[in-house]
Amino acid sequence: EEWPALSEEPFLDMLSGMRQELYVSRYATFEPELKRYAYCVAGTVGLMLLPILGVPKFTEEIRAGAIDLGIAIQLTNILRD
Repeated sequence: EEWPALSEEPFLDMLSGMRQELYVSRYATFEPELKRYAYCVAGTVGLMLLPILGVPKFTEEIRAGAIDLGIAIQLTNILRD
């Protein structure tokens, strides 16, 4: 069985989020600012986990769900802080 290759895009987006943390500490709006940040630092992790979790085929629905889960976890973390 062939597993999907993970593109470098989530890794590059995560690095973008890490760079953003150096310069931005507050966001004026949820969309697009905070949501983009949450995607970069956590939605990307959702994407990176798909092959590890054994998802053999990345449909758009699965991809969107992985991103949304990562964003939700990041927002929960922010609220806890």
